Amino acid sequence: MNEIPQPPSTNPFMSYQPTIEDRRVGFGPRLGAWLLDQIGLWITTTIIVFVVQAMQLPQTAFMAESIKELLTQLKSMGLPRDVLKDIMPYIVPMIYAGLISPIVYWTIEARSGASPGKRILKLRIGREDGAIAQPSVILMRTIIKMSDRILKLIVLIPVPDIIARGVNSASSLVELVLIIGCLVVLSAKKQALHDMIARTAIFRTNEQL
Repeated sequence: MNEIPQPPSTNPFMSYQPTIEDRRVGFGPRLGAWLLDQIGLWITTTIIVFVVQAMQLPQTAFMAESIKELLTQLKSMGLPRDVLKDIMPYIVPMIYAGLISPIVYWTIEARSGASPGKRILKLRIGREDGAIAQPSVILMRTIIKMSDRILKLIVLIPVPDIIARGVNSASSLVELVLIIGCLVVLSAKKQALHDMIARTAIFRTNEQL
């Protein structure tokens, strides 16, 4: 059974014992892992774009409106007509891929306890006390972390436009909260908002209580 971490001793004749906060990984290494994961996510997205293009999946009314608004913006920016014609076949696949690929990619972390970027930097997700996290805990953390993306999947369902727009706005708000929540890692506890909710933290793979 894992022991509850004890606070550092105040006895001046004893060696310093690091607190659990000292053992947790802070903003820098986590940012490095995230940057590495962006490479993996880009590769995943590219693959899904070509898969969706081959499947010729339909577009919902909300997607059609979004594409129309996008094309209007691109035209106003002076993008040549030939370029617009070339990218048209890829717009719908890119929307699908942009919504699906993050969930597909971060499922790796949910199943294994570490994303590829974390594994490269020898980091792992653990309970906030440093013990090994159960798969259900890691799954909950991933769902919280990806809640904005999960909400955005509603645009792939043929629902009334007003519902799709409402859910899309809600997902944007959740995304903003999660981005701000990631900066909480800079605090002394070294936990992002999704870590606090799931009661997890990031540790070196050789740090285990």
